[in-house]
Amino acid sequence: MTYYNYFNIFFDHTYRPKGAKFNQFVPQLMLGTALANSSGPPDYIPQWLGLDSWHFGAQYFMGILEDETHKDKFNAFAAVGELHPVVPGEYLRTSMSLSHDEMVWTLTMEVIEDSKRKSVVIVDK
Repeated sequence: MTYYNYFNIFFDHTYRPKGAKFNQFVPQLMLGTALANSSGPPDYIPQWLGLDSWHFGAQYFMGILEDETHKDKFNAFAAVGELHPVVPGEYLRTSMSLSHDEMVWTLTMEVIEDSKRKSVVIVDK
């Protein structure tokens, strides 16, 4: 079983950009089969991995409608930060921030006592 806990960048569909199905910043702690990677630019194709130990990674996962009349037909895209192993007892810090000009979102996850294990996703609005 995989459980997803995420933050929708927009909640009210009144303010949803045209063509957007969902728009999620995901500080992900993962075990099992989970969205954990991406093809990266330019296609950003989501990739699910089978993980047999705990890992964490910052993710931006979005769905774009194929057209506005078919709300159930969409294409999914993912931008991901580095994937890192983590063990029970370690503490993770997660931060989400919006730049002062409100144009860039940054999601950061890191092991508190190991700054080398950090996962970051930076997304222009």
